Amino acid sequence: MNVPCPIHGSKRAHRGCHQCRRPICKLCELKMRGHLYCSPRCARNAGRDDLKMKVRESLGRPVSARLAVVIVLLACSAPGVLALRTVAELDRLNASSSLPPRRAPLARIERVAPGSDGARIEGTAPSGAAVFLFADGRFVATGLATDGRFLFEGVKAGGPYRVGALPLAAAEAPAAEPALSTAPVESAPPP
Repeated sequence: MNVPCPIHGSKRAHRGCHQCRRPICKLCELKMRGHLYCSPRCARNAGRDDLKMKVRESLGRPVSARLAVVIVLLACSAPGVLALRTVAELDRLNASSSLPPRRAPLARIERVAPGSDGARIEGTAPSGAAVFLFADGRFVATGLATDGRFLFEGVKAGGPYRVGALPLAAAEAPAAEPALSTAPVESAPPP
């Protein structure tokens, strides 16, 4: 090639760019992947073109019908297999829980009767258990369950009411009605 270099006019071009075929001299040549290029841009574009050609060649090859069916079946079944693995993992985690099983509540409110001096709340709990009354999320009173029943009278706090029970030692409950303590929490009587 006996033409002047377009960049360095005084030098003679000895080769052409592998990508764009522009003449290049020894000063402006860039050697990459075994080829000479006039700029990094041409070298980058040539690399991209090579990759595109390899992808086209691999996609252009014929695939047998059996292999195509297997690939489609695998692609369609993958979400189902992943879902089953997730369910199995959740079952394993739930089965080996170190938490004790949840028990039914020990105490239950059976009746709430509003009155002029406050509400009367009665229900069931194990005999000899300490029963705690909560009104609107706050502690209101405590009492002792006798013969499987508890009673709170004169409760000034408004509902909603909840109770909790704590079984005490295996001592027998006293025969007399236990004294009930109520904290004076003033609020509107229940509707």
